[in-house]
Amino acid sequence: MYKIENGEEILSSLDCVIPRATLDILSESRKKGLEIISEEDFFEEICLTLIREEERLENYFEVVEGIHNMLRKRAIDSQNMGELIEKSTSKRYTSSKIRRTLFNILLDIKKKDVEMIKKIDNIPYIRVLAFNSKGIEIISKIKEKSHVEVITSLAKSKKGDLYKNNNLFKTMIDFDIKSSNMFYQKYFSKNRCMFSKGEPDYIDLRIVNLK
Repeated sequence: MYKIENGEEILSSLDCVIPRATLDILSESRKKGLEIISEEDFFEEICLTLIREEERLENYFEVVEGIHNMLRKRAIDSQNMGELIEKSTSKRYTSSKIRRTLFNILLDIKKKDVEMIKKIDNIPYIRVLAFNSKGIEIISKIKEKSHVEVITSLAKSKKGDLYKNNNLFKTMIDFDIKSSNMFYQKYFSKNRCMFSKGEPDYIDLRIVNLK
């Protein structure tokens, strides 16, 4: 039977691959009730999506002939995410392929979307997640010397002409926001007060206090 690791075990396994300061932040977050999440936490949503979309699975990116029927079947008889991936892995389909396919389905990434994105000639935007005073200087220089849209505020970008008139730009931004929202819905499932100020992509999470 596939073993499901708890938060402490996941944290211990990260000890040799991330900085001590990051481990300390994760540890403190766990004390506040923000448990570390992994792909296992999305197992139920993935199974429900596989069942709901069974007649449309072929439309999703990386879903090739035959794999959709197998994944639909394994969604019924697997006990957890690890078992679902393990049972679906074969010489033809690696575990990495299965994992990517499952999350493409969960995130609603269709073949037609990826085909459109493949036609990109230039990077449509750069999204800055955080910056300090030095970062502000660098961002200003990038804006001066490049035509690439530099996003520091999603709210402003969604009101701009690029979002309204450029379908590729809109598609990528929407996927960006959707995947982020799905992650935070799971991450803050036991602390929904974190959503009291709005969606995480539009607010500074540091200003929201856990209750």
